Amino acid sequence: MRKKSWVNETAMPVKLFQDCDYGGSVLSLSPGLNNLRVADWSAITVDAGEQVTLYSQRDGMGKKKTFSGPVSVPCFWYLNFEGHAHSSAVNSVGNMNDIIYSYRYTPRPGVTPPPPPSPTPAPTPSPLEIKLADAMNLLQQREQTISTLQNQLKEVTALLEKEKSEKSQDIVAEMTALHNKITQMRQENDRLQNQINQQIELYTNKTNLSEAELQNVTILLKQQEFMIFTLQDQKKGIQQQLIQTTAALASMKADLSESYDIRNTLEAQIGQNVQSINDMQNSITRISEQNDILRKTIDEQTATYAEKVKVMEDEKTHLKNLYDRLSEEYAMSRETIKRLEDVNSESLAAFESQKKMLEEKINEVAEQYRKKSAIMVHAQAPVQQQVHTIYIFVDSKSWDERGLLRVLSVAPDGKNVMLSNYESKNMAGAWIVGPGGYIISLAAGQPLYLDTSKCQTLTMSYRKNAWIFEKQAKHELLFRLKSNECNAFIEAKNGSAVSLSNGFDAAAGFYMMSVGTVRTTI
Repeated sequence: MRKKSWVNETAMPVKLFQDCDYGGSVLSLSPGLNNLRVADWSAITVDAGEQVTLYSQRDGMGKKKTFSGPVSVPCFWYLNFEGHAHSSAVNSVGNMNDIIYSYRYTPRPGVTPPPPPSPTPAPTPSPLEIKLADAMNLLQQREQTISTLQNQLKEVTALLEKEKSEKSQDIVAEMTALHNKITQMRQENDRLQNQINQQIELYTNKTNLSEAELQNVTILLKQQEFMIFTLQDQKKGIQQQLIQTTAALASMKADLSESYDIRNTLEAQIGQNVQSINDMQNSITRISEQNDILRKTIDEQTATYAEKVKVMEDEKTHLKNLYDRLSEEYAMSRETIKRLEDVNSESLAAFESQKKMLEEKINEVAEQYRKKSAIMVHAQAPVQQQVHTIYIFVDSKSWDERGLLRVLSVAPDGKNVMLSNYESKNMAGAWIVGPGGYIISLAAGQPLYLDTSKCQTLTMSYRKNAWIFEKQAKHELLFRLKSNECNAFIEAKNGSAVSLSNGFDAAAGFYMMSVGTVRTTI
């Protein structure tokens, strides 16, 4: 009998248990005819109104056993498919344990059985791992089945020997007692016969018998007749005992023949399972070889991936060094701008001198930018190119009032527009003006146009929006940018904000300064 193990049971109308006494794994049966993936079941419970039929073969074939609820069977060890109890551990029909391959479950009318609990999700293994795991599980089940059958075979063999020994001893004892009884009766019969013969011989020698002697002879004759009748009855009894003993011998022979058939069946099942285990072991070997090939491929791909990661790390280091160098240049530009911000605004000559030096610096940086941009554009687009002037739009209010070089720039998200401090190599603040007044950013690798987003806000898009450059008398480089679509001006707010305004005096304008040229297909 299996080791008992307890589980938490749920409300299932029909349940199969892996171990006897309702232990081990629990399976809730589904309505209809179904095959069992695992045939190793040992106990069953059926609720009231439910009915289930178990079959010894798949698809409802072979021998069957029907259970109508309410019923609970703690162990299939004691039942056969006809439902008759048997005193032995195994009978000729077969112990139901390990041989249930299908079932038909008819639920109570109007009642739907609850579904079994959902299994906990697990990581999805590879197909080879699934095949290998299934093969190992089935191999383990077959090994357990063979172990069970071998134990049953040992029990059957021991039981046969025990029954054979017990029945043989009983029959030998009965035959011995019967032989002793027959011997005793023969001895008693011989003794009486001798007495009668002696008396008859005594009276036969006499010619004249008295009346008393004749009565004695008569009595002796009656005793002899009575003894003959008694012997006949005893003979009938002995014959009846011989018939019963012969029937017992025949019954023992039939039981022994039946037991030998069961042992032969178990030996055949063990042989089949051993062959199945050998076949599955071969399958596992093949799957292991495939798994080794797959693992070798994964190792090769892992090595290739490691090489790619090393190349990416080198590129990352190069980009970091480039970023550090650009950061140093940016810090130097910030220092230059800071020195310009500290200039006394009341000294016009000094201011103009600083402004001229700054413009020269900007022109120098723009020339470097132009050369690098020309090389970049030429390398990326070896098609027909045109020369365009690069402009920056400096907020006049920030420059005139605080001496800050704040330029119109594309925001980091690449969609919106903002004001930012001028940086010599930052293309977010570099623009070209295309035919028809289109303002195009050089920040992206493809043309993005300064757009009004349907007269709501400033943005960057692929939609062309023409702008009108209204020159202001205050300075030859000062312009107000007006949308040809909305008749609204670009206005710089405090901080970095830029918006559209319809007020004539609201927009102070921008200094439109040329910082170089660029060859591009835009």
